[in-house]
Amino acid sequence: MIWRLYPECRVYIDGRADIYGDPFINEYLRIEGGEPGWDASLSLDGVQIVLIEPGSSLAKDLRQSQDWEIAFSDEQSILFVHR
Repeated sequence: MIWRLYPECRVYIDGRADIYGDPFINEYLRIEGGEPGWDASLSLDGVQIVLIEPGSSLAKDLRQSQDWEIAFSDEQSILFVHR
């Protein structure tokens, strides 16, 4: 995604955990785990699109939110877009 969409779309996080630092990774894990305030954190960081595994806690929360809609899904991923 970084190679194809940058600079129009910026990636919030990817698999290179070592470059983000522990505080950011911990915040991401809190968001991905669906802990209270996950939606405010995404909003504060300006996240408009989420691509995640369909079975994750965050995917469950995004499905239930009126602020997000599913743009695509398959067995491996689900793409949410902020309304």
